[in-house]
Amino acid sequence: MSRASVPAFKLYTHTLCPYAHRASLCALEKMTMADAPLSPSSFEVHVDLSDKPREFLKKCPRGLVPALELGDGRIVTESVRIMHALDAMDFGVDAPSLGGAREDVEAFTSSCDAYGEFVSAGLEFVGGGWGLVRRMPRPATVAKLERAVRNLDAMISRANGAYLFGAELTVAD
Repeated sequence: MSRASVPAFKLYTHTLCPYAHRASLCALEKMTMADAPLSPSSFEVHVDLSDKPREFLKKCPRGLVPALELGDGRIVTESVRIMHALDAMDFGVDAPSLGGAREDVEAFTSSCDAYGEFVSAGLEFVGGGWGLVRRMPRPATVAKLERAVRNLDAMISRANGAYLFGAELTVAD
């Protein structure tokens, strides 16, 4: 496979943002598939969320990360939308799509995000929700996480492949 050219884009991110990590990993995966340079520093722009630069706020008035700036200046926000935008970019080779069945992938990622079953149950188990507490989780909290893990495990088992939705890598992975 020949080395591809990376399309022009910037990903505004923050070290502690898991959604920015998700988008960055998607960009890196697409670059790997295209045999393109793999340095996050080639596309990531770190944003100090406690002192957001004016330039960033002009582009992204809500001031949230991740935010993807496309080569034409358009801004895409929300990690799942960013991953679909990255997947649609032309990396100059026949890199496989990360899309999968879009409705299934979006339903899965939504169920795992902050207010979805899996992450919500995990956060409640680890730290009493969004705050951290120093006590053992209640039995109901343990049962909720166990149920979420069983549901995820069942979904993976039904996939008949190495990835969440089968034999091909998708945005959900």
